[in-house]
Amino acid sequence: MRVRLVNGGLEVELAPDLGGRVALLRHDGRDVLVPMGTEPFDPDFWPKAGAYPLIPFHNRIVEARLAFGGRVAHLPVHPESAPHALHGMTSRFAWEIETCSETAATMRFDWTASPVWPWSFRAWQQFELTGTSFVLTLSIENRDTVPMPAGLGWHPYFRGPLNMTDDASRLWPMGADYLPTGQSRNAQPVDAEMKTRYLSNWRRVAVRWAGGTSMELRARGLSHLVIHAPDSRYTCIEPVSHLAGLVDHEIEGMSSLSPDAVQTSQIRLCFGV
Repeated sequence: MRVRLVNGGLEVELAPDLGGRVALLRHDGRDVLVPMGTEPFDPDFWPKAGAYPLIPFHNRIVEARLAFGGRVAHLPVHPESAPHALHGMTSRFAWEIETCSETAATMRFDWTASPVWPWSFRAWQQFELTGTSFVLTLSIENRDTVPMPAGLGWHPYFRGPLNMTDDASRLWPMGADYLPTGQSRNAQPVDAEMKTRYLSNWRRVAVRWAGGTSMELRARGLSHLVIHAPDSRYTCIEPVSHLAGLVDHEIEGMSSLSPDAVQTSQIRLCFGV
């Protein structure tokens, strides 16, 4: 099932049954994201296309194990990041459309505590098109009886090739296993050979494509940023709430969410700036 939103020059297709993904995003008829096809896919081998939520954590959890508050999460090892877990669980399951209009929609996801993630939570993605902006609000609510670790983020595959500049002031070094290796340092100058960067202290990312399409990405409540550009086919610009490489909740930016509390972040793509 696809849900289509349109406003002015912006067009979006949502695929709630495919992990709550954005399957298509166009501005003035041009693809902004690599568009997803309609074929089914293995939840562990998702297409390098569209965009998906990173909830309740992003990137890697070391050894696929997380101990927090007397409970232990035993997450599945991801085949492409073994022996670690990768990118939360919510993009592996269907989401439910809660509200929908011509220009806005809300998806909801409910998780019941299990050995994989021993805390119950509810998550939302709220999408809105304003005519010149795509706005995504991410939320997670702790529906358990004890505090839980929580993080938010978004993983888009922007169509390449593109030109990009960011204003992040901090760079977190990482090893060959994509795990952070130490404290952050000044992010400048950028090493042209660095295909993946873990950044923080950022406000905006400016993107321009051949043909004149321009976009500015901003976020609220997401202090970290992952840039992944393996080749010219796509660039992942991922606003996230915490640093990669979670080890038993000892990680920069990961929050402890109290019972009934809600953590919210917002991502805004502004076009023609």
